Amino acid sequence: MTTSGDRENVLEAILRLWLCRLFTGRAGFKRFFSKNCFHDDDVAYALGMDEWVDSPEDVSAKEVWAYLKNLSREMEAIEARDQLVYKACAPMAPLMDTFQLNESERRLLLYLSMRQSFSALGDAFGLFRFQSMQSSVLLHARMLGVSAKCLGVALSAGGTLVRSSLIKSNQRLSRCEIAEFSNKRFGDALLEEPFSMETVMRSVVVPARAASLQYKDYPHLKQSMGYLRAHLRLVLRERRKGVNIYIHGSPGTGKSELSRLLARELRAGLYEVSSEDDEGNAEVGNSRMNSLRMALTILSRQRAMLVFDEAEDIFGGGSIFHRSLASERKGWMNRLLETNPVPIIWISNSGQGLDPAYVRRFDFVFEVGVPPRQQRRQMIQKICQQSVSSAVVQQLAECPQLSAAVVARADSVANGIQAVLPGTRKEHVLQHLIKQTLVAQGHGQQALESTAQPIPAVFDLKYLNSAFSLPEFVGRIKAESSCRICLYGPPGTGKSTIGYWLANKLEQPLHLKRASDILSPYVGEAEQNIARIFKQAGDDKAILMIDEVDSFLQDRRQAQRGWEITAVNEMLTQMERFNGIFIASTNLVDGLDPAALRRFDLKIHIDYMRPDQVRELLQAYGLQLRLKLPSPTLLKRAEALSNATPGDFANVARQHKFRDFSDLSVFFDALAAECAMKDCSAKKVLGF
Repeated sequence: MTTSGDRENVLEAILRLWLCRLFTGRAGFKRFFSKNCFHDDDVAYALGMDEWVDSPEDVSAKEVWAYLKNLSREMEAIEARDQLVYKACAPMAPLMDTFQLNESERRLLLYLSMRQSFSALGDAFGLFRFQSMQSSVLLHARMLGVSAKCLGVALSAGGTLVRSSLIKSNQRLSRCEIAEFSNKRFGDALLEEPFSMETVMRSVVVPARAASLQYKDYPHLKQSMGYLRAHLRLVLRERRKGVNIYIHGSPGTGKSELSRLLARELRAGLYEVSSEDDEGNAEVGNSRMNSLRMALTILSRQRAMLVFDEAEDIFGGGSIFHRSLASERKGWMNRLLETNPVPIIWISNSGQGLDPAYVRRFDFVFEVGVPPRQQRRQMIQKICQQSVSSAVVQQLAECPQLSAAVVARADSVANGIQAVLPGTRKEHVLQHLIKQTLVAQGHGQQALESTAQPIPAVFDLKYLNSAFSLPEFVGRIKAESSCRICLYGPPGTGKSTIGYWLANKLEQPLHLKRASDILSPYVGEAEQNIARIFKQAGDDKAILMIDEVDSFLQDRRQAQRGWEITAVNEMLTQMERFNGIFIASTNLVDGLDPAALRRFDLKIHIDYMRPDQVRELLQAYGLQLRLKLPSPTLLKRAEALSNATPGDFANVARQHKFRDFSDLSVFFDALAAECAMKDCSAKKVLGF
């Protein structure tokens, strides 16, 4: 067995052998020594000419030439007797056998790794001035002891070394460098003592961390995971080629953790293609793909899987001015997806923009969406370990945009702050950090606001003016699991409150969305937002209510932009598919698309309050605020209000916090003023 010291001596002997082959020719010798001068002292040191380097004027060219010839004969004899190159390559035999390298390729690989370790080797070639790449190949072939033709094949694009991305060989490299490693860490690992395939593997990919979750943490993916596990178990057993899985979803939803969970159950090694180099700099797409190709060959005989995170580096990012890497190398990419010897799990934050030619080559393409509300609650409790109140846990769980990764990071920071500032309440810090993160992610200042908005203390369906029997409506909704409802009428008539009230009655969460949550200046994003909010409501078994639906569900015949039509089309499609309770509210029903109106099971008009409703609600607020009971005259004045709404009463009741109403007549005067403002607003005409 060759020891570390023995191998180092062998490598130094090979270095001398190769340098002698370079400089024992007449042309090569002149590059090394002329006019009583060594042209590179380090090369001379490597050849054992230490005593002559310091005083070259005392040495003649004849003496140096004689020394080189004698050293060359000696080294050639040692090589013939001891097979130095074979000994140096012997520890790397497992790797070279895996790639099925021939003799020329093995010697080339050894040379490139020694060039990284012995600077004199690179310096020696730096002394030459080549007229063409062919002349460089000829000299390298002579040094390595192989034919120029065989070396040319080893350097070609069709050769194993280039095809497997072990090396890069192209005309743009300096002519004294016929090739270089695609991955410098790989070259260093070849000469590391003792040689280890695991070390080589780590130079290319990173072993994945152990999974920390279980399948029960992904209840919303139960069906997809069941199919995927069965499929991967089969392909690993049969060693099928061309197996690719594409998993996409918002950041922090647990995509990478899911791949680790799969590997753990399937008892397969899992390796991740690194997105950064040794210095922590980001790896570009080409570099990562080279690492992927190398890893595929190394792992080809193992029970393993590969993870390529941030797959948008390869498949996405294309535009009119810049094509994605996959688009630039489409044929090569298709071959990789059809021949990879171990399964690859591609992970991306988006499933958009994926070329159909690639989609059909993936065995599975599925989204890891936001977990249901109950699962989010359990996840938050697990991360925070009962260190925050149940009310805060519930508030955080109500936010579908909140991922486990954001909670975990905020919890870690909050723990540190609480340790430094003992008087600080952790849940306040946690809420602050999470809210700021959600705002930075573009979810708005209202991201953590609970949808469980308090219903006005004085509320009853009998105060809502509708020809439809609302109490009967609620009773029938309880018996049905799916219903599409359009509530329309003037502002303040109680449309949104019906959504909150119904959610409380049915004990279901309410997902309230507004036009601002859906509309986007980017093409296609409004449609994505519509699909997302319907899916989240379905996952949470929630009532979905969209307020101000007239902002984007307009009559397509009046559309002036293409996205206005596609957004309506997407909305209609999602309404048809949604198997839950969907409520849309609008103040302007006349402008809605006719096809949308047809899709509502119920269209309920909520109008201004009737005189008897105004009278009864005024009395109810008098009791609630403990004001003097109204006189018959005041009640008559109340019945005369023709445009009063429950929202007007609630607004005036809030004013009671800032000014005391001495009696109900003062309350009514404020109510009448609210109604008068609506009259004035209706009479205003804008002009230019």
